[in-house]
Amino acid sequence: MEFIEIRSKEKLMLVCFGIKGLVSDGNAVKEKLDSFKPEVIMMGISPEEVEGLKNFVDDPFEIDMSDYELIYGTLLSQFGPVEVPPPIFTQTIIYAKENNIPVIGLDVDEETFGTRYEEEYTVSQMVGYITKKRKLKKRNFDMESPEKFVMQWRAEIEKTRAMGNMEKMREEAISENLNKMFKEGTERKYFAIIEYEFNNEVKRKTNYV
Repeated sequence: MEFIEIRSKEKLMLVCFGIKGLVSDGNAVKEKLDSFKPEVIMMGISPEEVEGLKNFVDDPFEIDMSDYELIYGTLLSQFGPVEVPPPIFTQTIIYAKENNIPVIGLDVDEETFGTRYEEEYTVSQMVGYITKKRKLKKRNFDMESPEKFVMQWRAEIEKTRAMGNMEKMREEAISENLNKMFKEGTERKYFAIIEYEFNNEVKRKTNYV
């Protein structure tokens, strides 16, 4: 988990890079929201996913997980309890709902994602997708910290071209939309919660590094 502050004249943005799935990171996000008291909240997921999480918080339902998510969750559980949907997002939605704060999804919308998915996943790429699952189960990841694990997980995922291209598309959209919202917004305090593995691109886009 990492927090960075970005200032621009009278405006302040607190960006949280959290580990997707870890309950402890969700608790840390809640504490930070309680103390920061943002006027606008942004999340590194699609607008449709934001609405889906609102529905889940109001009326929880069973969520199907992909094989990749199951492997990821099993490995991540070495660092503590894991939940689905990711607590870093559900805790954010709960806070926004309780405090009547608008929530903006920074990721590409589902239609754009679906169109790109169809373009990327040829037959050969689908074979690679299936093969990669077997390799991930046998891979020895760096488990020194959850941050090192998720960065290495992403590096492994991106060895499959289609998956890498999809992740880069998401990363670019999240970074660009975050930057745009902060520059063009009229509110004074902004909070963003984004998956840890996107931290390098977000910092670059916001001129933090």
